[in-house]
Amino acid sequence: MAATSTVFLTEPQVMIRDAARRITADVIAPTAAERDRTSAWPHNELKALAELGYLGMLIPEEYGGLGLGVTELCLAQHEFATADAGLATIVHVHNFTASLIARFGNEAQKRRHLPAMARGASIGASLIS
Repeated sequence: MAATSTVFLTEPQVMIRDAARRITADVIAPTAAERDRTSAWPHNELKALAELGYLGMLIPEEYGGLGLGVTELCLAQHEFATADAGLATIVHVHNFTASLIARFGNEAQKRRHLPAMARGASIGASLIS
């Protein structure tokens, strides 16, 4: 019988969750406390996440992203947040900003911003007032 936490997940979703768990243990957790203490931006950690596609999860494949859904993003974010909630928030805001550009941007905006966001060369942000 499958573990309760995987009963409703597809095999690819389990793989995404498990991969995010590994990168959290190997890359994010070892530096999280020091970055928190010094208010340091997670440059190296975001670079590693970009190289593995986590910064392009909600970006369509045609623009360099993975073209995944919100469930897959949330599975990864949950793992990242176990070690560093701030970094998980960066990944969340970045991906949802990219998804807004993908959904509502014109073609020129998509071509200008989405490939750079998928590579981690540009980090998405949102302003709510």
